[in-house]
Formats: sequence, C-alpha cells, structure tokens
Amino acid sequence: DDLNARISIFMLDNSCNVHRHEIPVSSCSVYQANEWSVIIDDGVIVKIKKYRNKYYPNETGGIVLGYHDQYTKKIYVVDVSDEPRDSISNRTSFIRGVSGLQNKLNDVIERTKGEVNYIGEWHSHPNMCSTKPSADDQIIIHQLKDELRCEGIPFLMIISNGEDMDIIVR
Repeated sequence: DDLNARISIFMLDNSCNVHRHEIPVSSCSVYQANEWSVIIDDGVIVKIKKYRNKYYPNETGGIVLGYHDQYTKKIYVVDVSDEPRDSISNRTSFIRGVSGLQNKLNDVIERTKGEVNYIGEWHSHPNMCSTKPSADDQIIIHQLKDELRCEGIPFLMIISNGEDMDIIVR
C-alpha cells in the first residue's frame, strides 16, 4: 500500500513478455523570475549539486533542458548536462565546451518529439560568492537572450554556489 507517486512504463517485447520500467519521481520547486514561474524537479537541483561537488573547487556548468508555456508564463526545467569534456574550468571561471552536447540535445529532441529543448545555461560560483550574475555572466545572458528571442522564448540561467541558487530569466 505505497502511497508515493510513481511512473511505470510497461513494454511488450517480441516474445510477448511484459517488462516494467520505473522512472524516478521527485517533487518540484517553483521560483519566480520576472513574470515567469520556473518549475524545477528537485532531482535536477540534486544533479546540479552533484556536478558542482564533482568538480569543486573549480567552477563547472552545462546546458539546461526544458520547455516553455508562454500562455501561463511557466518554464519547466527537466534536466541539466554535465560539464562537456572540452570545457575550461578553474576556481574563478568556467567556459562551457561543446563536446557531445549536440548529440545529447538531438537525442532529447527526438525522444520528446521536439517538446524538450535547450532553454539555457547553468554554472557554479565558488563557495561564499554571490549567485548573482558576474560581468561575464551578463555578457552571456545578453548574447543568448537575443538568440532565443528570435524564437520567441526567454533565456534561462541558473547559478549555484553550493548553498544557494539564483535563476535569471531574460
């Protein structure tokens, strides 16, 4: 009599055997950023912290995957990527590489029939530093918001310092 939410997918193989696949379910957190509500699965927040700890004390980051509901002004964050192999990272800066990202993005787009796509970037700041965008972050936000604005969607950036997280939507 388990009352917890769950997602199960049942698949029939060529031998008529049924296989059950469980998908982890997490609660969600909602953040307000300008006029947008950003909904993030708590599992994604845990993933960001895990990646940050993996590369600490260096900064790290990756892309953010999700989708927009422009009518209700909601952004749904469904996943983040790890730091690509060709990224440049040290204790005070991070430049995200591109190695393997296009394949990951293409796979996500194909599996979700285009529903989930690139919606922004995430990266870490050192401990005890603000989660507010740095001058370099502001340049990236400005460039990428202009690119996504052509598609009619806002750009999202997540910045984590280990304790706190800031979400910027432009």
